[in-house]
Amino acid sequence: MSGFSEAAMRERLGRLRPQQDSINTLSLWLMHHYRHMDDIVQIWLKEVRKETNSSQIVNLLYVANDVIQNSRKKNPDIMTKFYSVLEPAFRHAAKISGPELDKVMIKTLNVWRDRQIYSEEQLIVLDAIVKRRKSSGGNSGNSHQVHAPQIPELFPSSAPQSQPEYDSESVSTNVTEMLESLRKLDYPPSADAEVRHKIASYSEMIATPQSLDTIRNSTEAKKLLAEIDEAEPLVKEYCQRLADEMLERRNLQKLFDDMIVNVRATVDLHERMLKEVRRKEERARNDLAEAKLAKYRQQLLEPVGGKGASKGDGFDVMKSGDARVAMVGFPSVGKSTLLSNMTNTHSEVAGYEFTTLTCIPGVINYQGANIQLLDLPGIIEGASQGKGRGRQVIAVAKTADVILMMLDAGKSDQQRPLLEKELEAVGIRLNKCPPHIYVKQKKIGGIKFTHTVPLTHCNEKMIMTILHEYKIFNADVVFREDARQVFVVDEFIDVIQGNRVYIPCIYVYNKIDQISIEEVDRLARMPHHVVISCEMNLNMDYLLEKIWEYLALVRVYTKKPGNAPDLGPEDGIILRAGCTVEHCCHALHRTLASQFRYAIVWGTSTKFSPQRVGIHHKLDHEDVIQIVKK
Repeated sequence: MSGFSEAAMRERLGRLRPQQDSINTLSLWLMHHYRHMDDIVQIWLKEVRKETNSSQIVNLLYVANDVIQNSRKKNPDIMTKFYSVLEPAFRHAAKISGPELDKVMIKTLNVWRDRQIYSEEQLIVLDAIVKRRKSSGGNSGNSHQVHAPQIPELFPSSAPQSQPEYDSESVSTNVTEMLESLRKLDYPPSADAEVRHKIASYSEMIATPQSLDTIRNSTEAKKLLAEIDEAEPLVKEYCQRLADEMLERRNLQKLFDDMIVNVRATVDLHERMLKEVRRKEERARNDLAEAKLAKYRQQLLEPVGGKGASKGDGFDVMKSGDARVAMVGFPSVGKSTLLSNMTNTHSEVAGYEFTTLTCIPGVINYQGANIQLLDLPGIIEGASQGKGRGRQVIAVAKTADVILMMLDAGKSDQQRPLLEKELEAVGIRLNKCPPHIYVKQKKIGGIKFTHTVPLTHCNEKMIMTILHEYKIFNADVVFREDARQVFVVDEFIDVIQGNRVYIPCIYVYNKIDQISIEEVDRLARMPHHVVISCEMNLNMDYLLEKIWEYLALVRVYTKKPGNAPDLGPEDGIILRAGCTVEHCCHALHRTLASQFRYAIVWGTSTKFSPQRVGIHHKLDHEDVIQIVKK
């Protein structure tokens, strides 16, 4: 036994309250009785039409919205059945005054549009009802009052008239009444020749009282009186029929006027729908063009057949130390001088360009960490395409943890855009985070597109167009953030390619002794910028602090049970910021994590010192850790 009845549903609707749990409870009860959904939607519509309280209509709309969204995947037929009653429900709600009701209707339509619950064509009809409600400003009188369609005047005034809105119920009623009126006028009284001939056959004395003077005897008078008695009911009945015909013709004229208004509204609706279709088609063409353009741009920048780079010895050197920093820049900007000043390695310095022809490594000792600093040869414009062995230089930069972009302070406006373009071309993204976009290719199943946040700059069709351009027809795509409008295609292609690297970059402006104080102050205030002078040894300590900050390294000291911690300058373990006790175990020995029991930590990462922690505890800089094995 299902337990559903009209009385039970009306009782539950009567107990409905504007709380989330009340709405969810009723929605689940309706979903449980989905076999009676035809009756449910009709009862719901009756309740909406019966209500004059805007707050109760709001609750009913919330219930319908909850049922529609919950049935999207489980039972899509419920969405279709509910849509059949949404238009009359919205039309009734539009007659009830209340700002909260207007806000709820607009919000509901926006949610359905964002989540693609209904098609754009279906939502346009509901939008028209809400917009007409807003333009009219609501009803000021009785909420039950039903307004007839506006009839254009025979001689319209010069005052501007409101644009007619499409109303399917009004159109249907108008057509039905017009057909009925035309059916009544198929054989109008004015065309009844038999009656007209009968009336015309009577004596003229009936219609002309002056002719009564011509009567000479009672016989003629009785004959005329009998004729009048016969003609009077016939003429009265015929006149009444003619009056009814005139009223029917006036009504038909009004119906024709209504039809003209409705036809104009229908044409306007179809024009808007046509514009929407054209807009979508144009957007699809633009998406395809952007996808092809981005793909061809990547193909032009990548070497063909591995021939982009020149032959010869590579510049790459063995990675050593706790982190790697690479210096990239044009020739003669001070890279070799900076290497010599910050490390014990000597790099040849001269007054001509291309003094450094190979990669020269150096080591910076800072806070117990060994940071490898690479002096790369200067690159020129077009390095990403292999000019001047530029691909070999930039390939080394892709392995760095931080990039120092060395710039001449006097030529920074010309050098910085060129260097960023060359690094961007080979897949290096400076000071950017990887987009929260997930793409997993599979063998079958087609493309499944989902997003956890509302998307404003892309849609499913755009994503599928880009995937098809890359010959991907089966994949799972998940957007966990709204991609930026300018980079949406490029970021998504970066995820598809999967060979991009995201590296922090510090823009180092050298030779500041050759520019004005105002320009130095402007450059120093910009994000990711450091101003120095290698010749005068200015601001070198601040640059070193910035390198440590961008590397995000932490130093963790160890302690043996019963002994003092090892706090020497050469002691400690260098780890990445955000590391856990598990990372520390792997750094000490590969089997230590499997034998881990617990750890005791002294430092700022704990609420009190010492504190017993687990393997997933995050460590801070200069924490002391003691690991206890099983």
